[in-house]
Amino acid sequence: MSWSTELFQTSKPIIGLLHLDPLPGDPFYEGSMEQIIENARQDLEALQKGGVDGVLMTNEFSGPFFTDTPKPVFGAMCRIFGEIRHLFTVPYGVETIADGEG
Repeated sequence: MSWSTELFQTSKPIIGLLHLDPLPGDPFYEGSMEQIIENARQDLEALQKGGVDGVLMTNEFSGPFFTDTPKPVFGAMCRIFGEIRHLFTVPYGVETIADGEG
């Protein structure tokens, strides 16, 4: 059995993407971490109810992307994950997008 089949209990897993709203330090950040956390919680709930086999949380709306993740973005992602991690019922991962043009 492959590692992914063992992890997801299926040979063709569906990975749902949890795209976070713009974060502190992003040009379109609207100043409410509480709202970002609530939106992430609702999106996670919808993904899991929809039957995904795993979830990848990412800063999709953090453009422009940098080759090194700015500290405010990294810190915000850590806080968001810390606030919702107890809600995950499927395998998960967290990534920051760097150099979105690349």
